[in-house]
Amino acid sequence: MRWLEKVYRKVSDRFRVELAEKHGLNAAEIEICKAIATEDQMQGVKFDRSPAVSETYQEEAGKPRV
Repeated sequence: MRWLEKVYRKVSDRFRVELAEKHGLNAAEIEICKAIATEDQMQGVKFDRSPAVSETYQEEAGKPRV
């Protein structure tokens, strides 16, 4: 677990440096970027599992309809 925390810290530090030096962001802007990058992008997304949707995906994948 310590190894993972160390790697996370290194990635986070590099992310901050890149945003500051290469893109000219200030500390507040970097915090906004970090919040966006770490938020759950799938939160609130609902998947339609209806048969019609399943058939469409199967057709697109080249699978025969069931």
